[in-house]
Amino acid sequence: MRNIKIRSFRNIDTENNQKGFTLIEVMIAVTIFGFLMLYVSQMMRGEIRMLNTTTHQNTVEQNARAAMMHILDEIRLNRAKYYDESTGIYYRSPDTGAVTCLLYLGSDTNNLPAGTGIYYDQNKDELWYRDTTQNSNPKYRIAEFIKLVKISRAPQAPSDEHLILIKITAGDRDSTSNDFSLVTMARLY
Repeated sequence: MRNIKIRSFRNIDTENNQKGFTLIEVMIAVTIFGFLMLYVSQMMRGEIRMLNTTTHQNTVEQNARAAMMHILDEIRLNRAKYYDESTGIYYRSPDTGAVTCLLYLGSDTNNLPAGTGIYYDQNKDELWYRDTTQNSNPKYRIAEFIKLVKISRAPQAPSDEHLILIKITAGDRDSTSNDFSLVTMARLY
């Protein structure tokens, strides 16, 4: 004959309860996980904010560098002769005596001087290039976020020497905390 073991219902319930989690343990685990996720999300938000700030600052600096390089190239390629602190840099042809504006800094960008290659739009904080070799004079934006383009005589330079100081400041129109300035000297011919 076979022996049959009969279990009581009490033993079966006890064995089932020992294999799972209680509701309190699950609630504690979910709460801890929630706090960890909150901490991680705050860290990620801070990293993303820092990345956006750094990317914008890099864009501002690159715009200032591009603006400076275009101005210096225009001076070198066209052998600029003289400048006016308020209106820009000019070239006078030795053959015909015709004056060409290489860099215009005046406020009226609708009426540019003849032959203007580069001009600074103070209202939009942008530096533009105008292709004077074509009849339609298409224009191309060189750089944005340009707050200031200033030309002056280089300090400690003799009055007869054609050494000028070019300063470009780039940054947001609303803030001065992240402004980036480039300063260089150039020789006029």
